[in-house]
Amino acid sequence: MYASMVTRDSFTRKERFVALCSGLTGALANNYPEVFWWLILFFLIPIFYLLRRKNDRTIILSGFIFSFSYLSFSFFWFLQMYPVTWMGISNSFIGGLLIFSCWLILCFVISLPLLTWYFTSHLFIKKDNSFPVNLIFVSSSFVVFEALRSLLHFLISYGDQSLFGNHFTYNFLGYLVSWSYFLSPLLSFGGIYLASFVVVLINYFFYYILFENKKNTLLKMSAFIFLSTIVVFQIIKISPLIFVYNDNAINFTKAGLVTTHIVSTTDTDGRSFISKKILEDFDQNVDILVFPEASNLFLGFQSTFIPDNLSNSVILSSRKYNDNFNIEFYSVREKYFSYYEKQLLMPQGEFLITWIKDIAILLGWSNWVQSYEYERGGVRNRDETPFVYRDKYSGINTGALLCSEIISPSIYRELTSEGANILINLASHGTLHGSDILFNQNLSIAKSRALENNRYFLQATNMNPSFIVTNLGEINLISSSLIVADIPVLKEKTLYTKYGDYTLYISFLLTILLFYLYFLKKK
Repeated sequence: MYASMVTRDSFTRKERFVALCSGLTGALANNYPEVFWWLILFFLIPIFYLLRRKNDRTIILSGFIFSFSYLSFSFFWFLQMYPVTWMGISNSFIGGLLIFSCWLILCFVISLPLLTWYFTSHLFIKKDNSFPVNLIFVSSSFVVFEALRSLLHFLISYGDQSLFGNHFTYNFLGYLVSWSYFLSPLLSFGGIYLASFVVVLINYFFYYILFENKKNTLLKMSAFIFLSTIVVFQIIKISPLIFVYNDNAINFTKAGLVTTHIVSTTDTDGRSFISKKILEDFDQNVDILVFPEASNLFLGFQSTFIPDNLSNSVILSSRKYNDNFNIEFYSVREKYFSYYEKQLLMPQGEFLITWIKDIAILLGWSNWVQSYEYERGGVRNRDETPFVYRDKYSGINTGALLCSEIISPSIYRELTSEGANILINLASHGTLHGSDILFNQNLSIAKSRALENNRYFLQATNMNPSFIVTNLGEINLISSSLIVADIPVLKEKTLYTKYGDYTLYISFLLTILLFYLYFLKKK
């Protein structure tokens, strides 16, 4: 009896270790995608292996270890907000406790949809369905629960300025597909949901070959050919999309991206002074010049500080004005401003989460709440829609958003649908103290936005490098100083731009149908 108990305990420890390694492997791919993106093709295989166990409690425990380790380490950059003097919290202990608690709660709650997917897959597979049925169910249900994770984040981070929708897509599995030359076209056809679907499908396919059907030579050969194709395309650095979107630029525009390294997030006048100095010293001719988020270039604006070489340019800057976070489009030729007000505000960064605000007030910190909302908080204009700047002289349409809005596939898709030829993001990573992990994940997201919409994607950044991503998802330029480059102006729209998240809707229908036919009705 003692021997059997030892065996059972040691086996449980082994399962926990396998689940932990699987989660950490996925997080490694998320945090350092340029080197480790390919791990997403295999990292789910160990937890699929654990689904062979019949014990529900073991499955739940293994699933939670996998889910929490995967997401907690993927969101490690959240902890890099510390110290939080930018929030008006000077006490290092209270600041650290707040950030750690928020990180812990966030990771725990958003782990639940992934855990639910895992346990649901376990129940479904226990019904001894055929391999194709299990393959489709596991892949489609993952997409559904990934979308639910985004909605769950909306609920736990709800505040007065929240924007409803599947916008919070950090660490969605499909983003890492953007690093694969062979698989990246999936993003153009169906966005991140199609990419996630295929990644899970690949993992379950390999698991089946390795552990369920070792003798099927045809399946083994198919897997070998598939992996070989991925490797070959990665070596020669060619995407199949070159045959779809090749040489379709109507013309070119010259763009400049400014990179700044301003640590302070509260010194408005200081950021304005630095931005004006950069502009005064700018000596190149560009059609579009982009400054990072919160650069405050036009604070106390006087047209005299704009050099003559920019007389025909459009300059993009941003600042907080009348409680709104704005992008200011200034046409030097017309001496005219156009504005876009940020829609996707970030909880804790730009507004207080309702339950945190309530707790602070109960603890007697009303003064801090008022100070935060005055200094940091913003107001979302609920009548605002994505704004495309249309230059009547060049005929070029520019779609620009602010910082965290990069994570919203739908807003950038809407900009492209409205005619944007170039996609831009004005970003600042000052509150994250220039986190490398956040920057790496944003690169994956930027590559995906470019691929989804067949547009060049430009980002001007504070406290991290600026970059240009081509419409094929390749990093064209990346620099910690000034970038000047000719940008193709593209018009052709992708399937994703035209039809949106159809993969999500199909996955939802497939999940419901298969669950009904092969689980509820099957005896």
